[in-house]
Amino acid sequence: MKWNNKKPSAGQDLRQWRMAAKIAAGLHWVQRSWADCMNKSFGRLSPRGRKWALLLFFFGMMIYSGLLVVSAFKQGIHFIDAPVKLSLPDVLRKTSPPPASPGQPSFLLPIKKFRHYLDSLGSTENGRLIRDSLLRKRPGLLDSIRQIEKVYCKEKGAGNGQMDQ
Repeated sequence: MKWNNKKPSAGQDLRQWRMAAKIAAGLHWVQRSWADCMNKSFGRLSPRGRKWALLLFFFGMMIYSGLLVVSAFKQGIHFIDAPVKLSLPDVLRKTSPPPASPGQPSFLLPIKKFRHYLDSLGSTENGRLIRDSLLRKRPGLLDSIRQIEKVYCKEKGAGNGQMDQ
């Protein structure tokens, strides 16, 4: 079955219309497959078994919903995490990143900013935890940054292994 037999108007893009039709057909196939699967599963049950399955599902959802409502009023139990306000870390508010050097390639500025961020994380206890967990997940990160700096400094003729700051 086609999703929509109408052709797009003159102002619409034909590719967008075809993509939308394919997505709609895919969703229709998923819905149909799910309905067939559920029909096969519950079709084997007797009418009494279907009633029990429906009651079990209903009471399970009722208990879960009740727990969610109760947990909203209690301090210790949380089934759903409450959204938190995101803010800029104190480390980044205290210091500013190093200025860009004249003649520096544009790809090095984000690297300098990230290196400054990593260095500034070491000034607080929470920052050190974040930095250490980041370096555990990405063990070669600092080596890669140093290699990029070394190659750039070699090109510039500085030879000290550090970017200009």
